[in-house]
Amino acid sequence: MIKIDLIVIGNLGSGKTSLIQRFIDQDAPFQHNYLPTLGLNLVKKEFIHQGQKIKLCIWDTAGQDKYFSLTKSYFQKADGVIMVFDIADKDSFNRISDYWIKQVQECSKASSQSILVGNKIDLCEKRQVKFLEGQEFSQKYKLPYFEVRFLFIIKEVQRLEMECKRHFIFYHENVQKALKQK
Repeated sequence: MIKIDLIVIGNLGSGKTSLIQRFIDQDAPFQHNYLPTLGLNLVKKEFIHQGQKIKLCIWDTAGQDKYFSLTKSYFQKADGVIMVFDIADKDSFNRISDYWIKQVQECSKASSQSILVGNKIDLCEKRQVKFLEGQEFSQKYKLPYFEVRFLFIIKEVQRLEMECKRHFIFYHENVQKALKQK
């Protein structure tokens, strides 16, 4: 079994927890009562990829600054980082570009991979971050970028799962090959 640890980061209210819940369980109902994550929450998902059993351990982080010292230690363990911002909240995008990207670069292990997710595109009439802004930022830092709806449809869940498989499993397989060659 391949175990991959992911950490999901972003501002308070960017939709990290809802994104994870829907990714783990496509039938999970949307929670209208907003309860912020306190500290960290671990969820797991297992699946088969090309005949290999994969176990994703996804760390859902609190978006508040007071929990960053706790979050920071998990960066060092993570194989991948998913940075989430709310497209209807320019501050959440600015926080990725002004703060989170630096933390990822400084605190993550060298082999860690990252992706950028613009969330809540169903709020397009309130959009404050243009697709092109997210895309240009992701290109600058060589990150895969895509946008999803807060109230996911199944196709988007499958797209997120495919991106995680493609990006994080490919990385893990290459690291394992490199270790065997040493």
